[in-house]
Amino acid sequence: MKTLTFFLTLLVFSTNCSSTSESRRSEIEFGKLEVPENRNDSDSRNISLSYVYIPKTGSNDYPPMIFLQGGPGGSSLLMQNFFSNSPLRKNHDIILFDARGTGSSEAHCQEVGLEFLSLMAKDLTIQEEYEGTLELCKQCKKELESNNVDLAGYNSLENAADVEALRKHLGIDKWILLGGSYGTRLGLTYMREYKAAEAAILMGLFPLEVNIYEGFVEGFNGALEYLFETCASDPDCNGRYPNFRSVFYETIEKLRTNPKSVQYQGEDFVINAQDALLLIHQMLYGRGTIQQVPAFVQALNGGETRVINQSINSTAARLSAINIATYLSVQAAEEVQFNDDNSFENQLSTYPDLKPGPAFFATDQKVLNQWHSHRSKAKENKRVNVKTPMLITNGIFDPITPIVNARNVMEYLPNATLVEFPLDGHSTFNSCFFNMVEDFVESGYKPPNASCVDDGSLSWR
Repeated sequence: MKTLTFFLTLLVFSTNCSSTSESRRSEIEFGKLEVPENRNDSDSRNISLSYVYIPKTGSNDYPPMIFLQGGPGGSSLLMQNFFSNSPLRKNHDIILFDARGTGSSEAHCQEVGLEFLSLMAKDLTIQEEYEGTLELCKQCKKELESNNVDLAGYNSLENAADVEALRKHLGIDKWILLGGSYGTRLGLTYMREYKAAEAAILMGLFPLEVNIYEGFVEGFNGALEYLFETCASDPDCNGRYPNFRSVFYETIEKLRTNPKSVQYQGEDFVINAQDALLLIHQMLYGRGTIQQVPAFVQALNGGETRVINQSINSTAARLSAINIATYLSVQAAEEVQFNDDNSFENQLSTYPDLKPGPAFFATDQKVLNQWHSHRSKAKENKRVNVKTPMLITNGIFDPITPIVNARNVMEYLPNATLVEFPLDGHSTFNSCFFNMVEDFVESGYKPPNASCVDDGSLSWR
């Protein structure tokens, strides 16, 4: 958390009022924008959104690019250093903003994510974990109420209106959307509501019509099957981890009755079946950790525990980066009424080897039902049909926004190009991706040269 604390301190002392003129910016600017918390309430209070404007290093006239972070609840400003040194900066001014209730935009309950990790460290049943989660949520709700937070204002429609308000504030005519995960849902919502997106680059697609809990277990299973097939067909992986599929499920079965205890940051961390499934689920997000999954499973069976600690670290970082209050608020508004109450359990009956499901996700729907009663209208569960040029990228290992999401939208997005990354998961940030983005923009938003996706291979650890 030291990095986060330092960054927020830097932001406070560097904030200034950014010009709304269209003149060329030469230095990184930090700014704040006030917006209504609930645009449907004429008496709504205003809240403050923080943003960073990173000017391009080149001299071309390509449109600015705004990054739409995932989550929901992720902070974009934490990626300032990444984007300041990104190849994208050569051709584009880059705008980062923390969406309402995240990062430095009036976020609350910021430690809850890591408190979830403390629950996970105990050997709890799914029911006990659920009860512990409810208690954390209860304490968070008290904080929100004491600060007069109106949870009805935390949804994609309000987020899209914030993006549009920021565009006008910055004096930008047209820009390019760059969204990942939940940021793709926000991007699609924005393109439906406003006409200022010249193009969009979307990674790990989460279309509005997808009901995430109804397909969660199936998506996870599909990613695992792809992992098993990839390992079996790779001489290095198959030689080091023979019969990996069988070993994987035997390990999960063993953990149901005999959890694995490791030392993590000087304390006991007990990994049971749902914990192992969550850690593996999160490892499938990126290429660097995908190639560690077989070693992780081996470690659960008595091997070196270093890879287990690395996996816990990675999950802890993701939990600390997501604002849980905002995550719950957006998901409760946009998923509860469109997903069958028993969808998760029904899927587990189809995939019994994955019981009881990854920690926290297994009870997510029940928690959301109790978080708040605000529900989005039916159109927030409908296809977004727009003609905006799009480059869509998806990793085939992706367990949370599976590749089928992206394949299905191609039938109704006439100007979209899909590029599948066979070695990647939820994130496709790599040199090939950046080369394709450059090609996509420079060609006037025509399908880019995607030959680089076949370069390289997984390096099994």
